[in-house]
Amino acid sequence: MNMKAGQESTCDQRKEVIGRVTFANGEAFEYTDPGKFLKVIQEELPYHPTSGFRYEVLTNDPQIRKSADDILYDLHGEENPRTLEDYQKPPAMFMTM
Repeated sequence: MNMKAGQESTCDQRKEVIGRVTFANGEAFEYTDPGKFLKVIQEELPYHPTSGFRYEVLTNDPQIRKSADDILYDLHGEENPRTLEDYQKPPAMFMTM
């Protein structure tokens, strides 16, 4: 896989991939920057029925996991019923949409 937008690496150090997004046309992007990853989710999620947008949260970082869920709940006009403390435990499996 080629280096995608949001994923940065150097010969000496590779940052952890925290999330991945895919589209129906086969495009796939991996992100190491939480801000960029969450921004893409927020911008693309409303168009998922036509674009085939999907995302995977690959990190156990509770703040990033909760923020991604908050965006999804907000899209449907709801508030996330889970608190940050609920995200402190690592997920049983990766969260996907």
